[in-house]
Amino acid sequence: MKKIFCFLLTLLLLLPCFTSCKFMTLSDSEAKAELDRLLPQAKELTEIFYGKGLPFTEIAEDSTDYYAFVKEDAPYQSIEQLQAAAEKVFTPEYLVGVYEYAFEGSEYYASRYFTDEKGNLKINTRLEPMALLAEIDTTNAKVLEGTPSTVLVQVDAVNSAGKKMQKKITIVNVDGVWLLDCAGY
Repeated sequence: MKKIFCFLLTLLLLLPCFTSCKFMTLSDSEAKAELDRLLPQAKELTEIFYGKGLPFTEIAEDSTDYYAFVKEDAPYQSIEQLQAAAEKVFTPEYLVGVYEYAFEGSEYYASRYFTDEKGNLKINTRLEPMALLAEIDTTNAKVLEGTPSTVLVQVDAVNSAGKKMQKKITIVNVDGVWLLDCAGY
C-alpha cells in the first residue's frame, strides 16, 4: 500500500510538468515562425510543379514535341535538384502525389518534367498552369489543433482572383524538422 501511495504521489507531483511542457505542440508564434521559414520555398516549388514551371526555351508552334528544354539559368537543372529542394519543405507523404504529377505522369497526363537521354531537364509546355493562391499572410497565424508531431494552423490568404479567405495548413514534425503536409499555395 505504501508503494502505491508513493507512486501516485509522485505522479501527482509530476503532472503539472507534463501538462505545461512546451513539447506538447507548437504555440501560435512558433507555428508562425515555421510557416515563415517554409512558405517562401513552398511558393517557389509549387509554382514550379503546378504553376508556370521553370523557364524554358521556345519551341516551334508546328512542333509535335511538347517538351521544351529548361533554360540554363533556371534555378534547378535536374529532377534530383528539384526533389532535394522539395524534401526540405514538404513531407514525404505529400510528395508522393507531387512526384507522380511532376516526374512520372499517368495514363491520363504526361509528366511535367523529364530528363532526356543526354541528361537535359525538359518541361511539358502543354500542361496548363493551375491557379495558385496569390498571397499567404502569417501575421495572425493561429494553431487550431496540435500534437507533438502534427499542427493545423489557420492563416489569412488571398486567392488568385483577389478574394480574401482563411486557409488551413498542416505542418508535420519529421525527424525533428517541421515540414508542410500540403501545397500551402
